Amino acid sequence: MPRILKKSTRASRASRRQELEDDDGDIDEGSSQPNLSKRCLRGLTYVLVVLTPTLTLLTIIWENKHILQLPMGELKVMVLGGDINSTISTTLSNAIASSTSATFTTTGTTPSTTQPHVVSYFDLQDAVYKMSQQPDELKPSIKQRRTHSAYNRATVVKTSTPWFTKRKLCQASCCVETVAISLQQDDSNIIKNRDGFDLADLMVPNKQTTGTDYIQYHASRLQTQMLPCLVPGTVITIDNHRRLWLEFFDQQRKFIKVPYVLLTTCSDGNAPDRMIAQYMADPLLLQWYGSNPKHTLQNANFQRHKSKFKAFNLGLSSVHEQENYLWPYLKLTNFTNPFQDKSKFSLATVDFEKDVYVQFGTRRPHRQQLWNVLCNNTSSTATTTTSTTTNSCRNSNTEKVPPHHIYADMSRYRFGISPPGLGYDCYRTYEMLLLGVIPIVEERNPESYQLFEGLPVIHMANLSEATSKQAFVQVIQDYLQSDAFRSTSFEAGWQRLFLRHRRRRILAATGRDQEILTDEQGNEYYQAYHYTVVNDNNYAMGGGGDEGKDNFQTVMDWVTKWEKLQQKS
Repeated sequence: MPRILKKSTRASRASRRQELEDDDGDIDEGSSQPNLSKRCLRGLTYVLVVLTPTLTLLTIIWENKHILQLPMGELKVMVLGGDINSTISTTLSNAIASSTSATFTTTGTTPSTTQPHVVSYFDLQDAVYKMSQQPDELKPSIKQRRTHSAYNRATVVKTSTPWFTKRKLCQASCCVETVAISLQQDDSNIIKNRDGFDLADLMVPNKQTTGTDYIQYHASRLQTQMLPCLVPGTVITIDNHRRLWLEFFDQQRKFIKVPYVLLTTCSDGNAPDRMIAQYMADPLLLQWYGSNPKHTLQNANFQRHKSKFKAFNLGLSSVHEQENYLWPYLKLTNFTNPFQDKSKFSLATVDFEKDVYVQFGTRRPHRQQLWNVLCNNTSSTATTTTSTTTNSCRNSNTEKVPPHHIYADMSRYRFGISPPGLGYDCYRTYEMLLLGVIPIVEERNPESYQLFEGLPVIHMANLSEATSKQAFVQVIQDYLQSDAFRSTSFEAGWQRLFLRHRRRRILAATGRDQEILTDEQGNEYYQAYHYTVVNDNNYAMGGGGDEGKDNFQTVMDWVTKWEKLQQKS
């Protein structure tokens, strides 16, 4: 369930401060294990430093979630949250005096341009697995967090406050009211194929259920009776199945009288489909966001209006155990972009067996053909290595490997093969990116370049028709020497892997970004629209009453406000 807004008290903050002050750790000089310094308390921020016995790496753990490894030869550490505790400073100075010096900077100073190395999944696999087996922090009855929605982790405000004025409008068959939903959780919410349900006000799912019992979304299930209450900028999501969006346009679109945004996500089908060109000219359709983009249509009507369509990355699966392991890993690394540091990719040569990870299903002919080229002709050394120490080139159709083991293994490689699956876009591509592995995908021009703009992705023409490993080696080497790789930090692309980018993009397309609110603590909220059929009391959070009912007497009042917002933008 989303968190209901509440204020923290001074007493609770003081209790937390005392708890941290009392929790000191001693340094074990004689241990062969990494030494642990005392925790450093500045407000509610503390730093835990781990020194390896060989003094070759320094690991920083910040607030139990931020782990970075830095080579001791060029040590530049920024400590967040205040001055450096003298215990840590003295410990580090004494420990590394014989090898190198450490320069510490505090918040407000200019940090080093040297990019830290993010610890790999392989090195953190024990900690990741332990976190993945713990009960969900927001719903302890759930033993594992296979996946979650942003709404599950959001703070939801349903009644008026000093900073939020609730609005409500009712017609004969329906009501619409505003709800304030926090935006902070979007920053660390990995994009997934079902994000449409998290982003929309109304949804048309393919099945009766949209997930397990603990996954909740704000969006209401679209019913025709709700359409008279639609307000400008409403976001509607439809599972990307032809039957569903044809039903929407044939049966429900005619009742919509205000501008709207459409999302078609969740499935592996192409979007836009060849049959939807006629709908792109809809004058009330502001934007259409869809997964698996394909722009090969020659229809003049579609070409004229194709700027309305925006590609949506597929992201992770909301069904498979991907997020259950990848989210804990990213939390441990503080969701740090692993591609800022180019040292992992600086080797002059590329060894296919050592550098390129190959692990995908082969039930589809194009995948089997590629597998035969990449895995059937491995050297005896590589074959031995494959069978004993790696899952690369292991047939996943006959040997099932748990995702946790796949990720630990994959993170040891620099590149990975991600051929198309049922649709063009593939979950494996996003698994690789989140692990700091550069994926090699089938080129689909211009769609693949638009889809992965700002991300370290190698586009290979006719990938499934490659006849040798050397073809992949050459493509990799060309990419590593290109300006597109060498002069880019990939920070903007990295941010696209989290829900914040999607949410802000859609809010901007509707003008609703100008209605973002800020509470007393400085936390941001967007104003979502909650639709109900009259006498329908199925809203998950319940209630709402008549508060704010007279703020908008008609839909046209809301339309007028929306038009004014558009003029300002």
